[in-house]
Amino acid sequence: MSDGWVKWQTPEAWPSEETTGFHADQSVVPPPWNWRSPHIANMNWTLTDYSREDGALAYVPGSHRKERLPELGEALPLAIPVEAAKGSLVIFNGALWHGSYRKTTPGLRVTMIGQHCRPYMLPFQDFKGQIAEEIIASSEDPSYLRSLLREDEVQLKSAPGVF
Repeated sequence: MSDGWVKWQTPEAWPSEETTGFHADQSVVPPPWNWRSPHIANMNWTLTDYSREDGALAYVPGSHRKERLPELGEALPLAIPVEAAKGSLVIFNGALWHGSYRKTTPGLRVTMIGQHCRPYMLPFQDFKGQIAEEIIASSEDPSYLRSLLREDEVQLKSAPGVF
């Protein structure tokens, strides 16, 4: 999955130092599952400079080894910002606790996000049954596009119109 993240200056009235709550991306795997195995790899390509003031990604070092999700309010005091120049690539294990800080500077913070999942992981946005057959058929490689869209998957049924 690829996605984009555009963040603007956080309003003064925002009640918290974080704007994206702390979480682990692979928390959507049903129990029991092995936290030690990375089920998801997260990639952030910084298209603007990253600093705490610019609303950077925040993470808790070593939290992927805790083998659980953070409790409410637990992660922020332990977090550090990702400080990176525009064009940097930040890659981390899907079990790492992460969120983001409020953006106190004017302008935008822009990031391209890629999540790379093991085949048994459901995508965050499910496009199965959502793309017209004529679009698929007109692509350069329809069978590959069908596999990306999970059209050939028989275990799970699509729910048209629901993401």
